Amino acid sequence: MDVVRVLRTGHIDGEIIAGQSPGEWKCKVVANVRGSRDIGVVTLVIGGDRILVKTVEWEDL
Repeated sequence: MDVVRVLRTGHIDGEIIAGQSPGEWKCKVVANVRGSRDIGVVTLVIGGDRILVKTVEWEDL
C-alpha cells in the first residue's frame, strides 16, 4: 500500500531518463510515508500505458 500511495501522491525526484527500449522512461518518485521517512520508488513507464516498479528504497537524510 505504501508504494501505491507514493506513486499517487509523490513527486519526481531527479531526472527522467530514457530507458533501454523505445518508449521507456525511468524516474524516481518520492513521498513521505507515516510522517517519518521518505520512500523512493524507482519506476519505469513503458509505452505510456504500463508502470513497472523496479525497486523501493528508504531515502536516508
